[in-house]
Amino acid sequence: MEYISSEEFLKQPNEVQGVFIDWWEPSEGDIYSLKRIGGIGVANGNINEGFKNECIPLFTEGQLRKFIEDKTKYKIVYNYNYEGNIIVGLKDIKSYGFIKEYETDEADLLQAYWKVSCEIAKEQI
Repeated sequence: MEYISSEEFLKQPNEVQGVFIDWWEPSEGDIYSLKRIGGIGVANGNINEGFKNECIPLFTEGQLRKFIEDKTKYKIVYNYNYEGNIIVGLKDIKSYGFIKEYETDEADLLQAYWKVSCEIAKEQI
């Protein structure tokens, strides 16, 4: 399974990390790393209130797509530019119009979504 590593997550400013943590609703099957001991775990049915404070979420492509759509209220469409890098677009499905595009220097969709998610999180601060 591909996911954003804890190192990538921790490279972000604390405020950006906070936007992600506030949005994240841990559910069964989510992967995470424990802050104090590292390693990778998979959330089970015993998720308690302090769980989010002890963990670093290791977001997958689908979770990042959901984050972007939840925070912007628009649907994602993506395409590749002539250099093979991904452009993530936000589209209003009611008007079929593009709202905004984020050009990335990534050819990998997970990494492109991560970069766009971080930009959106910074806009939320």
